[in-house]
Amino acid sequence: MGKKWRTRIIGLILIGCVGCNPLTAPFFFMYGSQSKHFAEFKLVQNRRTPVTVVVLTSYKGYVPEEFIGVERTLSSLFDQKLVECAALNSEVIKFIPIPKVEKYKSETPGWETQHPSLIGEHFKADFVIDLTITSMSMFDQGARHLYVGRGSISVEVYDAKKADSEPVFNSEYTCEFPPGRPVESSEMPIAKFRLGFLRRMATDLAWKFSDHLVEETYGRNDF
Repeated sequence: MGKKWRTRIIGLILIGCVGCNPLTAPFFFMYGSQSKHFAEFKLVQNRRTPVTVVVLTSYKGYVPEEFIGVERTLSSLFDQKLVECAALNSEVIKFIPIPKVEKYKSETPGWETQHPSLIGEHFKADFVIDLTITSMSMFDQGARHLYVGRGSISVEVYDAKKADSEPVFNSEYTCEFPPGRPVESSEMPIAKFRLGFLRRMATDLAWKFSDHLVEETYGRNDF
């Protein structure tokens, strides 16, 4: 192919990309329009076989007032996002409903000391995803008029069919939201910012377990 034709083809591609997020353009040329970030740990190995998952979310230590009850909200948002991601990849992930998990917790004294695989076995699940929130804050250096979401979560995955085994996957997740830019409290109600922050974390956590398009990383809107 001559240089003249190569120039024309590149020009047509650039025209087609007008209106796209400019941050995704380099990825288009390198990998193609449907390039993906791959999951760190694939829960689904066979698309014909659904996978059942129990999510255990806990908060260790002092819980700030604005995050009381955050465990249930984060679990719900995480479940929803991972089901959505799995569907886009033609995978089926089923979650034990949160009310059933909460009922088990309330009726089982000392459930925190049980090995996660035992809880997974109780629910006849394939995997247990254990999310332990180690810290969470929403104000920039204590200034309540500036929102900056920061969180740290320890992520462990257990094979429910292997009693008392070590995690099959573990990761330390940290988040700053939005990165490098506080949000003035006058811009939005605190509840709206909190939900956006939790959605960001839920999405990031879901992406650890299911592939997603590169363009999603740069084009998402949390509010």
